[in-house]
Amino acid sequence: MTVLLTGTVDPTYTGEITATSKIDTGKVVNTSPDKTAKVPTKVEPAQVDIDYTQSGPNQQSWPPEWKGYVWTYNFKLKATKNRICEWTLRFDVTSPGGKFNTGGNPDHWYTVVDDGADSGGGHATKAALAQARERLFPALVELVGSAGTVTSLDIDRYLTVWANLIHHERGLDNIRCFTADGIAGFPERAPYDRMVAWCTPPLLPKPWVDQVVDGALIVAPLSIAAVPNMTVVAKVRVSGGQPTVEAVFNGGYIEATASPKTDLDLPGRWVDWENRVPAPSWISIAWRERDDWRHTGARTALNVLLKDTHTEPYPGETVDWPSWRTYAAATGDPHLTMAGLSPDLWAIGHSTLTTAAVLQQDGTIIADAPDSPSLTVLRGWLSGWEKAGRPAPETYTPALVRYDDDQGASG
Repeated sequence: MTVLLTGTVDPTYTGEITATSKIDTGKVVNTSPDKTAKVPTKVEPAQVDIDYTQSGPNQQSWPPEWKGYVWTYNFKLKATKNRICEWTLRFDVTSPGGKFNTGGNPDHWYTVVDDGADSGGGHATKAALAQARERLFPALVELVGSAGTVTSLDIDRYLTVWANLIHHERGLDNIRCFTADGIAGFPERAPYDRMVAWCTPPLLPKPWVDQVVDGALIVAPLSIAAVPNMTVVAKVRVSGGQPTVEAVFNGGYIEATASPKTDLDLPGRWVDWENRVPAPSWISIAWRERDDWRHTGARTALNVLLKDTHTEPYPGETVDWPSWRTYAAATGDPHLTMAGLSPDLWAIGHSTLTTAAVLQQDGTIIADAPDSPSLTVLRGWLSGWEKAGRPAPETYTPALVRYDDDQGASG
């Protein structure tokens, strides 16, 4: 005989649950000595791994009720033993006036993308971009007033046509979105009083400087080295047709490309070699002009970082990535290298035709050998960075350098 019991237990309960059974045979004689039984079950919390990365603070000044500094958290949650179908993220906001998700819709902040039904685990990812972009354009409209206009450019026509419709439906008719390569600006609606870029050009484009009024401000991420993801956000003042950097801040956005980008994991510029099988990996070398047409140097540098490598943990404190990448770029070393060896992890270091060594974001040092000349250089950079006190990007003195083929200026 099989007896099935069903019921609901408080999902927050931990401890023991005891099921007691008793057999009553009525008028039938039961000669078994076992007429009752108890079965205890221990209830423990689900085993969940929590991993997150933090970036910020980034200053935000508009709208007024959101003014302050913003920290961004990207979460990855995975249940290791029990299937979990619902995640709840809670924040303790202790700073006076601090806010979290004041928009009120948790779907703007995280979504469950795998409940673990097939793999035994689940993970959640933060998804706040829609809300951030939604608040952005109304704020710009308020800044320009009823007599002003906002011109928005994107290389992806799908985004611009939908954005135009959404703005119109919300009564924001002084915004126009155009499908265009933003590097060339948009002379049809120039001149502009302010220009803000949410993509990273290889240089500060000369058309941007030419298409703004005297005294205008341009705020844009600019490259500080000829490898991907080495950027600062620059506040540039244009006076008399000449751009001058007034301040720099930590930050960066996706590289500007001539067509819509489909692979968001691979940088859009300066990738000198990549592998797609058995696992994606890529490398960018600042000395690419000295490599041959077969990219032998880049291929070799990537291979020695993937096969039979020497690894060691960085002995210092947790790596402050914005500080470290800015310092590495500021060395001006022509053998500066950026690589993607593992999913979601960037690596910065040094490479030559035969050697390579990098520091990953997770604090792992990877080199071709324990006595690698590139590893010696990398250790020297890291020592200098620590002695300098891990300077923040904002503490550097910026300068624009004119590019010699009249394409623009770069930081």
